Amino acid sequence: DLLGREPGPNASIDYGSLIEIATVRLCAEPAEPDLTMSPTSIKRALITGAGAGAGIGFAIARQFGRAGHAVFLTGASARVLDRAAELRGQSIDATATVADLTIAADVARLRADVGAIDILVNNAGMGGLAAPSTDKAFLAMTEAAGDQGIDASLKTAFLVTRAFLPAMVEAVYG
Repeated sequence: DLLGREPGPNASIDYGSLIEIATVRLCAEPAEPDLTMSPTSIKRALITGAGAGAGIGFAIARQFGRAGHAVFLTGASARVLDRAAELRGQSIDATATVADLTIAADVARLRADVGAIDILVNNAGMGGLAAPSTDKAFLAMTEAAGDQGIDASLKTAFLVTRAFLPAMVEAVYG
């Protein structure tokens, strides 16, 4: 059961204890994540949508890099190459590849360039320089704009995960 006891044939659930345990766990202060790694356990992280200098993807890449991980950045424009150069200037092991992650062939090329990874951050979405997001009310949005949003946010995650997940499953890690 949830309390670690072996259930017997006439076992009953003590909901009071379960509620108490859940309350303690929910009310406890969350621990700060430890992203640091020993030199023997450096991980390889791929962060998509990491081209914007003030974006979430680049911030994630910087944090993983500062923690000692090798980071691979991808974005739809050449500015992702500048982000990798910025990280290398901070002594972070960073590589970048320009790719349109809505195109399966680009994702396959990215997979071949990067190789197996341990960490995947599917951050691509919303839009970027190559395909800016549309700032329209939902009811005013065209079908084409809706398709573009779905491609940028969902198709990219699907294609990238499908390309990189098999190696993680094989390694039983990631």
